[in-house]
Amino acid sequence: PTNVCFFLQQAVNVGADDLSQYCLSMVEENAEKIMQSSDALNHLNQGTLELILKSDKTTTREENIFRACYQWAQDQCTNNGLEVTGENIRSTLGPLLFHIRFPIINIKYFTNRVIPTGILTKDESLAVFTSFNATSKDSKDEWLYHHFLASVMCLFSTCTQILIYF
Repeated sequence: PTNVCFFLQQAVNVGADDLSQYCLSMVEENAEKIMQSSDALNHLNQGTLELILKSDKTTTREENIFRACYQWAQDQCTNNGLEVTGENIRSTLGPLLFHIRFPIINIKYFTNRVIPTGILTKDESLAVFTSFNATSKDSKDEWLYHHFLASVMCLFSTCTQILIYF
């Protein structure tokens, strides 16, 4: 299952959408093994890795996703002749960093493994620690409230555009 990433990247490269979707579903189903492999993600470019990270169907813990992304970025730095530092790892990850759901990582793992990498700013780390202290109900209610408002605004915007059209 770990070689599916190679085929996913090739399918994306040639624009084979059906094959890309099939490979992505295989990655989602086998995410545990793939994320624990030391080199499975090496075949992926940033855009294709982002496809995987955006998926809500991956079947692995976020700690595994972080570790795999960190390893991918380390390998990219090495391949590009960059020193492996927190700053370079962060730069290499780019927008991928914000697809890692740090608030659902185990607090001990976050403290002992993520913080020492130096890829998060102090403000970002504080925000994650703050989320650890929020009750799940409060966090869920706030998330639902903001998504409800966004949905209402989208609906209102669409209705307004439709009315203007007619």
